[in-house]
Amino acid sequence: MKKILFTMIAMLMTLALNAQISVWDGSVEPWDTIHAGTADDPILIENAAQLAYMSMFTYCSQEPKYWKLTTDIDIDNRHWNPIGDLPYITCPEFNGYFDGDNHTIYNPSNTLFFHTYNGYIKNLTTKGSDVYREEEFNNFGMITYSAPLVENCHNYCNITIDGIDYLSVGGIVGMCDSIINCSNHGTITVNSAYLGHCYTGGVAGEANFIESCNNTSDLNIELSNCNKCKIGGISGLIITDISHSYNTGNIMVNCENSYAGGIVGDMNEHINSLNDIFINSCYNAGNIEAANVGGIIAKTDYENITINVDNCYYINTIASINDYGSPKSESEMKTQDFVNLLNDGGNFYAMDDLYVNRGFPIFAIYYSVDETVFENKISVYPNPANSVVTISGDNLLKIEIFNIIGQTVFSTICNADENTINIANLNSGIYLIKVGTTNGKEFATRIVKE
Repeated sequence: MKKILFTMIAMLMTLALNAQISVWDGSVEPWDTIHAGTADDPILIENAAQLAYMSMFTYCSQEPKYWKLTTDIDIDNRHWNPIGDLPYITCPEFNGYFDGDNHTIYNPSNTLFFHTYNGYIKNLTTKGSDVYREEEFNNFGMITYSAPLVENCHNYCNITIDGIDYLSVGGIVGMCDSIINCSNHGTITVNSAYLGHCYTGGVAGEANFIESCNNTSDLNIELSNCNKCKIGGISGLIITDISHSYNTGNIMVNCENSYAGGIVGDMNEHINSLNDIFINSCYNAGNIEAANVGGIIAKTDYENITINVDNCYYINTIASINDYGSPKSESEMKTQDFVNLLNDGGNFYAMDDLYVNRGFPIFAIYYSVDETVFENKISVYPNPANSVVTISGDNLLKIEIFNIIGQTVFSTICNADENTINIANLNSGIYLIKVGTTNGKEFATRIVKE
């Protein structure tokens, strides 16, 4: 069965199929208590006020429950108290399993969740705001400060942190045990006159295990006085494993005692004194300016830890202080041969045919489309098309068209099984048509506009 694989497009297309967005007016509303909060019957969060109610709820002595978001939400840049952060409660952490169901939170003013003690946060995207935080002895990530597991979460908000002391900062999470299939697309800026420690990564500040994550935006660190500054395109610190991940954002660090790596800055030597580090099938295409620069990993001078870096590559404009990873030119990194090299017989990476990642390889594991589904269930014709394209099929809910850089150029809610769309005003080129159905399935195909 022939497959067409897309990745970055999928990450840019996390808008839910629902047409409505619940805009928060500052109010709170209890959720419906008819749901048991189990995996089979999760508590439904149906509007912004109910999500805000989660931030007032105490999770002390509670059995972990399951929650599911059912709509996109606009926080409208209002003051947001992170879920699980109640200062007058001795155990404020969020304790549960939250499924964003691929919905988007627009215009957040703060991290969405505080320390997640137990459970996970999955399938959630943040967009829209430039978020500014002034933190003291704290971590920061747009999704959560810390969590055991964060999966399929994506951030497009720019983040600025003015820190006073210890910080672990990531686009998604500050500290995490496992982070899988997550991406950051917002710039991260950390400023301070004094910072004892600074662990910053495009995706995570610190993590134990990372798989299939990427960062596409710049990291800017400006510290006039710091003790330890460890920066990574994906994670500031890693404890055990990182695989199949890439960074295309640039890293600028103004701090004398700094280590910056294209994938990871350093490892947690205290936790990992008896373990090895494994980094495999990763690449870095971003430039780095720092006191100590590593193409893949920067700080490596530990006698009690074995660092295993396999099938990893970095842009050859970087003067790496160590031999971990292999340099490649930009032109080499944009070839099918390089994709094959990264895949090493697998299918994690694909060519960036739609040029959504500046031509560098994209993931081929997040978004797959079965062509026979279109042949048998959904029709898109003519292709190539000049002025109109017709999309027909059963149970159609929403149609979206994206250009090669992931921008939405057309979107409509379907009221019929056959829909004719005028594309005469679109520039000639390749577009992605994404179709959502009422039974919750999504399909996509490419079309050529003549």
